[in-house]
Order: sequence, then C-alpha cells, then structure tokens
Amino acid sequence: GRAELALLRFTEPSKVERAMRDAVRNGGWDGELRAVARDGREVVLEVSWTMVKDDTQTLPGVLSIYTDVTERK
Repeated sequence: GRAELALLRFTEPSKVERAMRDAVRNGGWDGELRAVARDGREVVLEVSWTMVKDDTQTLPGVLSIYTDVTERK
C-alpha cells in the first residue's frame, strides 16, 4: 500500500524529478536510474513509466516497470 518512491531509494533525486515531469508531459518515460538495494548495494535500473488514463482522460495511475541491469553494466 506504499508508493513506489517510498520503497525505492534513488541516488539521483533531481534526475528522478526530471524523468517524472517528462513522463507526465509525454505520456511516459524510459531510461536508467540508480537506486540503493535493500542490502545497501547501488543498482542500475532500467525504468519504463507509462501514464495510465481513464475514460475522462484523468491520470489515475502509472504503470512502472523496473529491471535491474547492474550486472550488464
């Protein structure tokens, strides 16, 4: 029941804020963000955010997909 941003500790908050603004403006955003894993390691996440609108074109939610690509990097 918690917001994803409360669960993920991103290491570059200003980059996250810019990405969120772009996602709302453009209907989505794809890119890489860095975060701290539960065990304290820094991880690289491939992120895909898609804005989900209802019939009235209001924004009730965001489809978020996070893929850990740390080992690939």
